[in-house]
Amino acid sequence: MQKTAAAVEMLREADARERPRGTWAVGLSWDFGRQELEEIVECLGGRALAIICRMLSEEYRHRASGVPDLIVWNYPERIARFVEVKGPGDSLSETQKIWIDVLLSAGVPVEVCRIKDKAEVDSKPPPKRKGSLKKTPSSSSAGKGKARLPKVKTNGVDIIVIDSDSDDQATRKRRRS
Repeated sequence: MQKTAAAVEMLREADARERPRGTWAVGLSWDFGRQELEEIVECLGGRALAIICRMLSEEYRHRASGVPDLIVWNYPERIARFVEVKGPGDSLSETQKIWIDVLLSAGVPVEVCRIKDKAEVDSKPPPKRKGSLKKTPSSSSAGKGKARLPKVKTNGVDIIVIDSDSDDQATRKRRRS
């Protein structure tokens, strides 16, 4: 909890100092208010945020890409998760697999959302789903079984779309479900 409080305080200080100047930084967009950012920090937690920042600062050139497409959070429940969206025929890159492994090891739930072609969906019956979503073992957790992830309610969940393919800084969109 101390790390989270310290992370929120660091965010407030940097926001108060840099937002008025509109300081340009790779991957940063001032489109989001401080409150939204504070909510994300509190939902992720200071430890997870420290791991994410360390990953970016130590190997930025190799880790600037591959971060999942979305972060969804439910502030009242203090739950956040990353979501990687894959279209038909698309698969995870090695960089994406590394990010997913890092996020999971930091205690941040990650999901892969597979978008299917409508024709494929119409021709097959929907799969039966029981219980919570499960984490598939990564290379570092192989043989340790499957861990259950908490469900995030879709009602009132904030969604940020991160377009890291933009030539400029990362373009982000916010949508409220």
